[in-house]
Amino acid sequence: SILDKYWLVIVLGMILPILLGFFWMVFLFLFAALIVYTLMFLLITGLIVLSVILCLKAGWVPDEAVDSLTQGVELVTSGNTTEIIQAQFIEQGDDAHLYYYYVAAVCSIIVTVLATGFILFNLSAVRRTIAIVEETTKVFRSIPILLVWPVIPLVLAISVAVLGVFGFYFIAYPTVWDDASSTLGLSIFFLLGLLWTLEFLQAAHYASVASATAYWYVNDSAKERGCCHAGIGFGRMADSSWTIISRHLGSMAFGALIIAVCQVIRVILHAIDQATKEQQKKNFVIKLAVKCAQCAMWCLQKTIEFVSTYSYVFVAINGTTFCRGCRDTFKLIVSYPAQTAINQTIKKFLTLLISWSTPVICAVLCFFILDNDQSYKENYAPLYPALTVFLGGFLLSVGITTVLEASIDTIYLCAFKDMEANKNGPTFMSNDLRKAFGLDVAKEEAGKKAELFVPAEARKQQNGIPGNRASANNFVSP
Repeated sequence: SILDKYWLVIVLGMILPILLGFFWMVFLFLFAALIVYTLMFLLITGLIVLSVILCLKAGWVPDEAVDSLTQGVELVTSGNTTEIIQAQFIEQGDDAHLYYYYVAAVCSIIVTVLATGFILFNLSAVRRTIAIVEETTKVFRSIPILLVWPVIPLVLAISVAVLGVFGFYFIAYPTVWDDASSTLGLSIFFLLGLLWTLEFLQAAHYASVASATAYWYVNDSAKERGCCHAGIGFGRMADSSWTIISRHLGSMAFGALIIAVCQVIRVILHAIDQATKEQQKKNFVIKLAVKCAQCAMWCLQKTIEFVSTYSYVFVAINGTTFCRGCRDTFKLIVSYPAQTAINQTIKKFLTLLISWSTPVICAVLCFFILDNDQSYKENYAPLYPALTVFLGGFLLSVGITTVLEASIDTIYLCAFKDMEANKNGPTFMSNDLRKAFGLDVAKEEAGKKAELFVPAEARKQQNGIPGNRASANNFVSP
């Protein structure tokens, strides 16, 4: 059924996601503030709704309020839907789980209050993040090949994954090795190599995008460009990728190895969890130890991934080693904790929005096209091509959002490093970004002759940097 409509699968599963990625960049450029504030509102609203539901299940809501809520649900629903909503969300929980609802309700209320207060007290950081997102969309305008570039690491990752499947087949084949210990040891070693390779591809891709974005920030961000210009940025991306591969291969490999080791340990812990199910039922201490170990390793891996992504950006910008990039990341977190947290939150929400809406749109469109094709529907089911389109759209949209994340991180680091490194004010920052960071307000207070507000090209000359020879390393300390 897929081969019969392969052209539709290719168009909707490969070409349309890239076009939708371009649409999302334009949409973010025009309505970044609206999207971000809407996402923040939905976050707070979701936390409030969750707190109310947990309070209902804990029995903390007065009976009059529960009755009114039940009547409201009955007005808008009917039949089994009403009963399910009442049983799952409104009625008080059973006595056996009531204590857990107490604890969950208290935790949810605390998280809701903290999250709401954090956002309200850091609205200036939210505005700066919005400006960074808008600035990031300009990178895609100058280097449009960024929307297609994720295809390269995606193809390489799929090839490595296929190789891994065949490798595991031959390693685990019963007649290859005499004893199970050799098979287990080789499987773990091969798994480590496989995950290491996949993480290395991801690291090199992330750093390459960061390098191209940093070059754009230094050389192009302050220039007032029109809506269009010649070139798609292939040379820029090829040069950035070659710089990372030829000069920073060790940093990429080392960071990827650390993450891969954490992933292998998590796989081993998962295997131990599955192998000790019966013992865990009999001994609560064993169950607690296994679950705590899994939780600790998950937290450790996510922490290392967070530090590593910023470290890759520092490697691309400063040309330093991975370890020094990690040190600079910790300094960044200590210096700008609120801004970093806001950036991460908004970045993840945008990633979820784009990476899930894109494949859903493509898959639904494919399903409806084939569902209305009677000749096709008589012989095949439209569901399978739609699922194939969803998978292809998801992989491509994840690649595009990875580029978006790398660009956001790079613009963020470049902007703050630019302000820190140049005593006379940011040298390379664009006028739009300066305005969002509040520098234009300071200009009015300081007066027209303040050196901090010399035009961008003049600032470069003032700092001894020719406009056509600036590089990403010109505004950071060696």
